[in-house]
Amino acid sequence: MIVADIQKNSLKEQRLQFIRNHQQAFDVEPIYPLRLFEDFVMGVEGDCTIEASCKIELDKLIASRFMLLFKDKAQEWQKYLTQSPACFQQVENRVGVQLDYSLLQRFLGDNFDF
Repeated sequence: MIVADIQKNSLKEQRLQFIRNHQQAFDVEPIYPLRLFEDFVMGVEGDCTIEASCKIELDKLIASRFMLLFKDKAQEWQKYLTQSPACFQQVENRVGVQLDYSLLQRFLGDNFDF
């Protein structure tokens, strides 16, 4: 039991270190939403992968792009999918921040069945 907990914590720390290594390599500022994403990632149990990427728009490098992928289909993906909007709402709690959910709503529809 103790060994399993140590392994889980080690995996979580590796995920966090991966995010921070990407930030350092591409000189990404520690912006508020990124800290919330780190907290979200640290709360994920089970086997998942973090993918970091960059996007170039005209002459601007956007390097604070991360994706969380679940490997084990038996995991409670519905739970994490419903936690995602909660993470977005935390971002919106900051004064002056408002997210546009229209594309997500269009994709999910009114009665999306996970």
